[in-house]
Amino acid sequence: MICQQLSIQPALAVTGQSAQGRTLPKVLVNLHEGGFSAYVAASCAKTCDGLSITEHVRLTQLNKSLPDDLYKEMKKCKRTLRSDE
Repeated sequence: MICQQLSIQPALAVTGQSAQGRTLPKVLVNLHEGGFSAYVAASCAKTCDGLSITEHVRLTQLNKSLPDDLYKEMKKCKRTLRSDE
């Protein structure tokens, strides 16, 4: 009988939203969503060596315009801030 041992390391998976504000030693990300979610995912890595991107991504894929509802909400917030001054 031959026995083999696999070294397994515990890991975890988090959504971009729950990862916001965290710093992690190693991060595996898919940047094809683009926009702010791509920035949040990539910025969680503590170092460049700790960042692994799943596949090639073009700059045009990352530079997406804001969704309409988010843009409207930002304008509403700015108006509210100005009226409070």
